[in-house]
Amino acid sequence: MGLLINRRQTDRKESALDFFNFVRLVARIYERINWFSFSTNFPQERGSCCYNQYAVYRYYGSRNGLSPRSYLDSAKDYSATGKQLNYIKATYDKHICANVITMVGFGRGQFKQLGVTQDAVYLLNPNDSGLVYFIAQHELYKLTFDWFKMFIMCDEHKWVCDRWPPVIEN
Repeated sequence: MGLLINRRQTDRKESALDFFNFVRLVARIYERINWFSFSTNFPQERGSCCYNQYAVYRYYGSRNGLSPRSYLDSAKDYSATGKQLNYIKATYDKHICANVITMVGFGRGQFKQLGVTQDAVYLLNPNDSGLVYFIAQHELYKLTFDWFKMFIMCDEHKWVCDRWPPVIEN
């Protein structure tokens, strides 16, 4: 979805060129970093770019003092430093008695869950590989950013693990 920032980073004011500069930068990379639009406000750009991505930047980046380049540089930082599981969005599937994870977030801040049924296992089905990961509620601590990189991201984006190799502890 992008980088969600909830407090001011600098005193920078929004520029009239922010839209142009942001779109110029993100249009080159949105596919590489899987930042596709799922916007209901702009259905014509679903699966592509750039109004929804700009709206996310404007709300979380620009209003908090970040230039388009500094926001995107931060969003493309796949190091694990300072990134803990802080968000899970899921849909409970009563047929398999599991919380099917639709979105995860890593960063700083309090852990939040949306759409989760307590006491149900979590299911993560990340891609078309046929792999399914089941995670018990008491084992969510194992869902680290490095684990996510190794078992989810690097399957499709090997360059992420080449540049920021995950460290998995047993």
